[in-house]
Amino acid sequence: MNIDLRAVELAEGWTRKGVMDGLRVVEARDPARELTIPLNVVGPHKLSIEFFTYGNRRDASMQMRVSSQPIWRRLRPMRFIDDDCDAVQPVDAMLLDIQPGDALHIRTEPASYIAIAGMGLTSTTPAAPAAGERRVAFVHDTNMSFSKYTIEKPEDLFSILQPYVGSHITHVFFGTGVGTYSPLYDSKTFGWHGREQKEFMADHRARTADVMRMLMAAGKDPLAMAVEYAHERPAALGEPPHQQEPRP
Repeated sequence: MNIDLRAVELAEGWTRKGVMDGLRVVEARDPARELTIPLNVVGPHKLSIEFFTYGNRRDASMQMRVSSQPIWRRLRPMRFIDDDCDAVQPVDAMLLDIQPGDALHIRTEPASYIAIAGMGLTSTTPAAPAAGERRVAFVHDTNMSFSKYTIEKPEDLFSILQPYVGSHITHVFFGTGVGTYSPLYDSKTFGWHGREQKEFMADHRARTADVMRMLMAAGKDPLAMAVEYAHERPAALGEPPHQQEPRP
């Protein structure tokens, strides 16, 4: 079932525009109000998205959830080394367990845009848990995530960890150091890795500081929240073995 984006009522900050060869997209740049798309199906469905990406742009990102599932899921197009032209990138984004009355909710992320050329839902069977006992680790960069994820209330922290629940990732190393996103040197192998951050490095740290102030005002320790969340689910969470020393 295709979702007719032409019929979706756009929230403030979202626009429809023609981009190439008669293709029209629904687009927003942060900050924009949350976009709500009513759904008229029920049960397990695979969500497919056609992202539109602009040439030489690496700042496309959004968060998504359905009404009955409170945790947001981050989605963004793949970043390719050669991306000097506009393109449509189709992806099978995620599996949704849609309940009666559910709607699809989409929101922007800090310093990012998102452009959607198409969306569709395909009925499927419930997802089975990941098989096997593979031990896969994931390192979480607090500074990077707090700056680039939309974190408006303490519970939004769980949107960072949720994608790894039920996956082959068994260990999450949760960084509490300063962190950085600038590469040691420019390499074509990494493409644009880190370059999109350099122009707003100060804003990058300021956004992280704003998130920490919000958590402190709420009396929340993000690491303690993450540990509790991991203990309720099949995952281990710890501190990376090589933390950065605090900077003066």
